[in-house]
Amino acid sequence: MDFEPRATRKDITGPLSSPEVFNYGMEAYEAFKKRSLTSDIADEQKKVQEADLVIFQHGTLHFCGFKVLAPQISFAPEFSSEEERKAMLASWAQRLKGIWEEEPIQCTPPWYFGQ
Repeated sequence: MDFEPRATRKDITGPLSSPEVFNYGMEAYEAFKKRSLTSDIADEQKKVQEADLVIFQHGTLHFCGFKVLAPQISFAPEFSSEEERKAMLASWAQRLKGIWEEEPIQCTPPWYFGQ
């Protein structure tokens, strides 16, 4: 698919908003608004937008425009007993039954993107 997983200046096809000091998060946000991100990023964004449910682990979503649900945390499953791992899975299964009724949490300060 030729997706470049690293965040670099090359992700922005147009001029920078602040060329004197490169800030990837802000520049990517501005490029998104201007539709000047590379096609590989736009293609991946489309896939995410069309998904019914997206579950991320240790990711930051503040500049992606997501409505984020409260985290589901399972500490160190690789070091947990079989019984503890089964409990973690049962907890996930229970949560997923009502996931569509959950309210998103506020995960970014309103000032971050000039809101």
